[in-house]
Amino acid sequence: MGGFLRAAGLALLAEVGDESFFITVLLAAWCPLQGVRSGARLEYPLVALGSLSALLLRVALRHFGLYASAGLGQVLPLQLCAVLLAGLSARAYWQWTSRGEPEKLPVASGAVPRYGGSFLGNFQAYNPAERPAAGLVADAQAKKPRLECMASALAVPLVLIFLQEAGSQGLEMEVLRHQLLGGLAGAFVASALAAALGFGLERSVSDGVVLGLSAGGLLALSLSVLRASFLRWLGPAYATGAS
Repeated sequence: MGGFLRAAGLALLAEVGDESFFITVLLAAWCPLQGVRSGARLEYPLVALGSLSALLLRVALRHFGLYASAGLGQVLPLQLCAVLLAGLSARAYWQWTSRGEPEKLPVASGAVPRYGGSFLGNFQAYNPAERPAAGLVADAQAKKPRLECMASALAVPLVLIFLQEAGSQGLEMEVLRHQLLGGLAGAFVASALAAALGFGLERSVSDGVVLGLSAGGLLALSLSVLRASFLRWLGPAYATGAS
């Protein structure tokens, strides 16, 4: 039991604060297709599952002696990830800048606002006749789960994190090699925590802030991954030249 808890703790510490952790946070708050991820709540665990699936895929490939870096090299996966992150950042920025002013509900001409009594104070009473039925239908449709959004919630973090961690033999992989269940438990907690943070971010700030943070955060992650690709490319050449 002690080995399980130690492995889970090490895997959790290795994942929290990593680029993959922040990718999960941002994708839990933002959807590339619809903008702010305010639809069905099933999308949030799907983002966490996609993040965890990237690690499971690496473990499965290593079990069969297969490595993504063997076919793509050590640098190309990181560069592909950086390009995809930059494209998602541009998408979030476009959604942010193309947001219009909230549409005001039409009020019939000559309608007199009705107010509540002493219990309600000065709050205006709700009048269903003043809210078009089309608006109610649009709100109901916006909250329905969309298949393409649910698919992207699973696939986008899986692809990004798999590319970002391809060829890396970090602490989490070393932990998984010695204690598979403990390492997976720690990685699961880290993915769930990241998705919960993204959910809290989406629920606590305005849509414009979510889109702006997503655009800036994804761009910063793209630059960080691109920097890592250059270090992985230039590091061995420098070591060879220095020796």
